[in-house]
Amino acid sequence: MAERKPYIATDTTEPSGSVGVGDALSPEESGGAALSQEALGEEEEPVVPAHGAAGVAVGAYVGAIARRVLWRYAWWLVVPMAVACFGLYDWRYAVIALMLLLLVFPMVVTIAVFNHGMHPAVVRRTRAETVELTAAGDGVSSPSATDAPAPAVLTVRDADGAIILAIRRDQIRSVHTDRGRTTIAFGPNPADIIILQSTALPTDFSPPPLA
Repeated sequence: MAERKPYIATDTTEPSGSVGVGDALSPEESGGAALSQEALGEEEEPVVPAHGAAGVAVGAYVGAIARRVLWRYAWWLVVPMAVACFGLYDWRYAVIALMLLLLVFPMVVTIAVFNHGMHPAVVRRTRAETVELTAAGDGVSSPSATDAPAPAVLTVRDADGAIILAIRRDQIRSVHTDRGRTTIAFGPNPADIIILQSTALPTDFSPPPLA
């Protein structure tokens, strides 16, 4: 019986295309796979990470955007509660309230999450490779010497060096760190966030206001 070959998940998409949802193999796992292939006398197959060195998997964005969507549309829960009050006089209103709460509201939230999470700009952020912090006034020309210095800018680039996102100091609304990931919110829209590996952030980066 022929010996089975080990399976290694790969992502061969280009940086500008869609992104896989799986995480990259750890160094121990990738090293073990390479040794297995060498033992079989085969050439090593290149493994492309599912996200960049500084970025995170798509699932992290889906969860973060879902929480922001729920918080944004939480006021809509007043509608089924109001309809349920009429259920005290007619049980059919209680059925309508349950339909709104268990069917309509989850569908609306799901559509909103997909609408924000599948935006090309959000998908590109999962390909974040490097993060750099430009101090105020560095590399930024001012119209006049009397003008205030430009705010510090946090620039995120992909593997090709192209700028994915540049966040100014006055754009950052909140910074939250959890489980080795840092979520930076820079706008009111649920998709106005970027999630980075905390170890990829510059050492001089601090929560707003930036130094």
